Amino acid sequence: MSNTEFDAPSSGVTGALRRRTAATAFACVGWLTLAATGAHAANALRDVAYTALPGGKVELRLSFDSPPALPNGFTTDTPPTIALDFSDTRNELGKRRLEVSTGATSGLNIVEAGGRTRVVIGLFRPASYVSRINANQLVVTVNNGIGESANYVAAASAGNPTKAVAATSRSNTLNNIDFRRGKDGEGRIVLSFAQAGAAVDLKREGDRIVLDLLNVDVLPAQARRLDVTDFATPVRSIDARSSNGRAQLEIMATSPYEQSAYQAGNDYVLEIGPKKVDDKIANRDAPPVYNGARVTFNFQDIPVRSVLQLIAEESNFNIVVADSVQGNVTLRLLNVPWDQALDLVLRAKGLDKRSQGNVIWVGPQEEIAKYEQDLAAARMKRLEQDELVSDIIPISYGKAKDIVELLTKDTQSGQTAGGQGQTGSSQRGFLSTRG
Repeated sequence: MSNTEFDAPSSGVTGALRRRTAATAFACVGWLTLAATGAHAANALRDVAYTALPGGKVELRLSFDSPPALPNGFTTDTPPTIALDFSDTRNELGKRRLEVSTGATSGLNIVEAGGRTRVVIGLFRPASYVSRINANQLVVTVNNGIGESANYVAAASAGNPTKAVAATSRSNTLNNIDFRRGKDGEGRIVLSFAQAGAAVDLKREGDRIVLDLLNVDVLPAQARRLDVTDFATPVRSIDARSSNGRAQLEIMATSPYEQSAYQAGNDYVLEIGPKKVDDKIANRDAPPVYNGARVTFNFQDIPVRSVLQLIAEESNFNIVVADSVQGNVTLRLLNVPWDQALDLVLRAKGLDKRSQGNVIWVGPQEEIAKYEQDLAAARMKRLEQDELVSDIIPISYGKAKDIVELLTKDTQSGQTAGGQGQTGSSQRGFLSTRG
């Protein structure tokens, strides 16, 4: 059976998230209002699925009870969407929203009224698409939208040629580059364009961030190098250049740093700030701080258990001492915080402690370490006995060879560690030892 194809590139302005949601909802609700009540629809939409394809493309598969007719399609500009209308068709999905968030495709909204169904494909940016009928399915392939032609053609279906719109040239201009310092020491680069929806491809290469601006012209006054070292942010310089309708910004920054980017109207904002370090990791090697009440001890060859009893009385903490704690100690401590005195005694006798609330457990280091290892092993064993859950995770821009190594190499190392009786030290990657 031959497939029928329908190719209609979509274009428009990428709006903010709330504008995208509001516009999509308006398109759906407005169509519901205008749809007339009809007889029971002959066809039914039963399932919608998607697959991430190489190059950031997304393939949407709409399954029906019987082969569908080619839908009437149109696009909107603000925000960019693709709308497909199926006459004499009802929605039997049991849901009205499908999240995709892959490539240029945000998600799908499905609504039904008067025996007709509309599928609205939300886009992050303008992207062309191709649709074809395959048996009982309509297959829609949405392109990535980056690097495509900026010509906009709103093509109509064969049954309604009056909707055809002539192509119009759509290009953008970078009007201004602004740099500001944020309150937390981050550098904020604001690119102001003549139109919203600029296609920006961000790549990070070590201390260098490259922004490729597709189908964008740079004003001569903006094609220059900015030295922003004096602002005391991770950003050192911004170099803007343009050639053959392709603009590029090269940003040099000082590591370690982290970046985030978003679009708001005609502005593209890139924030580069110092990388935040977890307080627990930062304080792991820091010397301990003692703030307990100060005590004075001067003993010759006193049992360790007696010293721990004295510290418990001075600190008002409950101290539980393991039976294996034995031996004597000689100490002379003058005006020392009790918690520092406790650490010194434990270190001198090869002991360790664990705190929980106002209770301190004291025991030999090997005994406490073995107890914690046994707890970790029991926890892992319990997790391995849990019921397996299958899930499908779409991956964009990934090479099959790299994915296979991630799924198998780390798992094999985890299995080897498990065979040697080691726990908690192996990186298992995506999969557990059970696969």
